[in-house]
Amino acid sequence: MGWVRWVVHECELMITYVPIQIKLVDLSLLSAAEIDWLNNYHSLVWEKVSPLLDGSARQWLWNNTLPIVHEKI
Repeated sequence: MGWVRWVVHECELMITYVPIQIKLVDLSLLSAAEIDWLNNYHSLVWEKVSPLLDGSARQWLWNNTLPIVHEKI
Protein backbone atom coordinates (compact mmCIF):
# COMPACT_ATOMS: atom_id res chain seq x y z
CA MET A 1 0.00 0.00 0.00
CA GLY A 2 2.92 2.34 0.69
CA TRP A 3 4.08 1.92 -2.91
CA VAL A 4 0.69 3.03 -4.25
CA ARG A 5 0.76 6.09 -2.00
CA TRP A 6 4.27 6.91 -3.26
CA VAL A 7 3.27 6.56 -6.92
CA VAL A 8 0.20 8.75 -6.48
CA HIS A 9 2.23 11.35 -4.56
CA GLU A 10 5.11 11.35 -7.05
CA CYS A 11 2.78 11.61 -10.05
CA GLU A 12 0.74 14.30 -8.32
CA LEU A 13 -2.47 12.64 -9.40
CA MET A 14 -5.26 14.97 -8.36
CA ILE A 15 -8.89 14.27 -9.02
CA THR A 16 -10.17 17.44 -7.39
CA TYR A 17 -8.60 20.74 -6.43
CA VAL A 18 -10.15 21.84 -3.14
CA PRO A 19 -8.36 23.69 -0.33
CA ILE A 20 -7.79 21.81 2.90
CA GLN A 21 -9.43 23.67 5.78
CA ILE A 22 -6.46 24.71 7.91
CA LYS A 23 -8.63 25.47 10.94
CA LEU A 24 -9.40 21.74 11.09
CA VAL A 25 -5.71 20.73 11.08
CA ASP A 26 -3.57 20.61 14.22
CA LEU A 27 -0.50 22.26 12.72
CA SER A 28 1.61 21.39 15.75
CA LEU A 29 1.49 17.75 14.59
CA LEU A 30 2.86 18.49 11.10
CA SER A 31 6.50 18.30 10.13
CA ALA A 32 8.13 21.03 8.04
CA ALA A 33 7.92 18.71 5.01
CA GLU A 34 4.18 18.19 5.54
CA ILE A 35 3.61 21.93 5.84
CA ASP A 36 5.60 22.41 2.62
CA TRP A 37 3.41 19.78 0.91
CA LEU A 38 0.25 21.55 2.10
CA ASN A 39 1.55 24.92 0.89
CA ASN A 40 2.49 23.43 -2.49
CA TYR A 41 -0.92 21.78 -2.78
CA HIS A 42 -2.70 25.04 -1.99
CA SER A 43 -0.53 26.84 -4.55
CA LEU A 44 -1.59 24.27 -7.14
CA VAL A 45 -5.26 24.67 -6.17
CA TRP A 46 -4.95 28.44 -6.62
CA GLU A 47 -3.17 28.04 -9.97
CA LYS A 48 -5.78 25.64 -11.38
CA VAL A 49 -9.02 27.04 -9.94
CA SER A 50 -8.61 30.82 -9.59
CA PRO A 51 -8.81 31.53 -13.36
CA LEU A 52 -12.29 29.96 -13.31
CA LEU A 53 -13.60 32.24 -10.54
CA ASP A 54 -14.29 35.90 -9.93
CA GLY A 55 -15.60 38.15 -7.20
CA SER A 56 -16.33 36.68 -3.78
CA ALA A 57 -15.63 33.10 -4.91
CA ARG A 58 -12.13 34.06 -6.02
CA GLN A 59 -11.55 35.97 -2.76
CA TRP A 60 -12.72 32.92 -0.76
CA LEU A 61 -10.26 30.73 -2.64
CA TRP A 62 -7.46 33.25 -2.04
CA ASN A 63 -8.20 33.36 1.71
CA ASN A 64 -8.22 29.56 1.90
CA THR A 65 -5.02 28.89 -0.05
CA LEU A 66 -2.68 31.31 1.72
CA PRO A 67 0.62 29.69 2.70
CA ILE A 68 1.21 28.50 6.23
CA VAL A 69 4.23 30.17 7.83
CA HIS A 70 6.72 27.81 9.46
CA GLU A 71 7.35 28.57 13.10
CA LYS A 72 10.85 27.80 14.30
CA ILE A 73 10.82 25.66 17.43
